[in-house]
Amino acid sequence: MKTETVGDRIKEALFMRGMSQADLCHKSGIERGHISNITTGRIKYPRKHLSKIADALDVCENWLLTGQKNDSVRHNQYPIFSLVDNQLEEVGAWHTEMSLSGDLKIIDAGENLLIIADRLGEGPYLFHHLGALVTLYRHESLAHISWYPLQFDDSYTLIGKIISTISKELIDNETIKTCHG
Repeated sequence: MKTETVGDRIKEALFMRGMSQADLCHKSGIERGHISNITTGRIKYPRKHLSKIADALDVCENWLLTGQKNDSVRHNQYPIFSLVDNQLEEVGAWHTEMSLSGDLKIIDAGENLLIIADRLGEGPYLFHHLGALVTLYRHESLAHISWYPLQFDDSYTLIGKIISTISKELIDNETIKTCHG
């Protein structure tokens, strides 16, 4: 994800937390139009509300302004889960400066880390089926809910809604520690 501007970094932090701009407005008390002006680049250096935005996103003001890491930044550790012997088990941890909501789960899906939430609505969902991770897309219409590419049955176990996919190529390997191959 491109993070050259303050707006880009706000969008990255929102993405990593599974938050919308509306969520940020509610949490920070800042009007939606102002947040939109920052994320679209109309306001390049938003010093007026920077501390409120940083607090709401749980990031450092310096990172929002410059994109530079701060050595005094708190590092968070989140468990990583994967399928082991047909069961979802904790297999390691991801150490990051980003702060994720406590209701999110991180799943190791090979080349990607999937950020999973216990939410409903249209979008991609992760299931456990016959020893494999399977993604199905939930489509909602006025009359009913359908799943693509196929309908699932009782042999599928819902893990949660995929709110973010992060390529492991984009993550510093030193921040991911696993106890299984």
